[in-house]
Amino acid sequence: MSQQINLLNPAFLRQKKYFSALAMLQALALIALGSGAFYFYVEHQSKLLVKQSTETDKRYTAEQLR
Repeated sequence: MSQQINLLNPAFLRQKKYFSALAMLQALALIALGSGAFYFYVEHQSKLLVKQSTETDKRYTAEQLR
């Protein structure tokens, strides 16, 4: 009587590493890129608001002098 032995155990197969160094580096680069883009957007909006505030102050003083 012969007995068959299952040598294919799923635990011994190479498993994909989801948190490999390359994946973490790519995620870090994506976060840095997104943060940089957000920073430049906020900086641009801030400059526009300062410009608008300056113009409003000039108009206000002109109306008061009038």
